[in-house]
Amino acid sequence: MRSFVGNEMNGMTEEALRLRVYPDTNVFIRAFEGIPKEARRLRVLFEELRTHPKTGVTSELTLAELLAPAKGKGAKGAAVQIKRRFYLNLIVWNTFIDLQSTTRDIWIETADLRRNVTLKLPDAVHIVTAIRARCSYFMSDDRGIKLPRGLALVQPNEEGVAIITEALRA
Repeated sequence: MRSFVGNEMNGMTEEALRLRVYPDTNVFIRAFEGIPKEARRLRVLFEELRTHPKTGVTSELTLAELLAPAKGKGAKGAAVQIKRRFYLNLIVWNTFIDLQSTTRDIWIETADLRRNVTLKLPDAVHIVTAIRARCSYFMSDDRGIKLPRGLALVQPNEEGVAIITEALRA
């Protein structure tokens, strides 16, 4: 990682950093495994993120959640391998999404956050990662999630996608 040089970090201006969006795991699932109408809308978001590299941010936790088949879903063999290859290609090998490591510091800050706010462990990891990555938008379908000031919750619906795409195009 490059150190700060002037107003840049990793080749991004401070303005670009303010426009970062963190889609959590359920957004990826809805975009690529969900019902077609909803998936099309969310894929528009991912295409927009692709045209603005590194404005989309997610955690290695997202990757782990996506690669592990949900219990009782029955996906086996070739289907699991195809899904695995797809998500590795999307999140790891295509570098348009800024994949954040789940470091010891993130785990410590997650514990601190959970001491003050009632959150499930995965939600807290996602939130801390979004904060540390300087995201301004957190896209999730989780209801009742509590976010700190400066991190706006955006639903993965038509309105939420419009908010983010308009901000990115501004």
